[in-house]
Amino acid sequence: MPRILRAPLARTDLLDIWAYIADERSAAIADGFLARIYGALEVLAQAPYIGRERPEFPGSPRSIAVRP
Repeated sequence: MPRILRAPLARTDLLDIWAYIADERSAAIADGFLARIYGALEVLAQAPYIGRERPEFPGSPRSIAVRP
């Protein structure tokens, strides 16, 4: 099974996103949003070529949208 690698700054960003949503809305909503992000990462790990190419970033990553 492919592994998902998150850079330290990405982990920090995810925690910041969670804290912002939890503060503005609720911890449950923040949990749900991060669950959708992690779900999208799992999809990308299983099928890495389904995402949109992101040549503006090093390493040729791909991305998919996660609804808010």
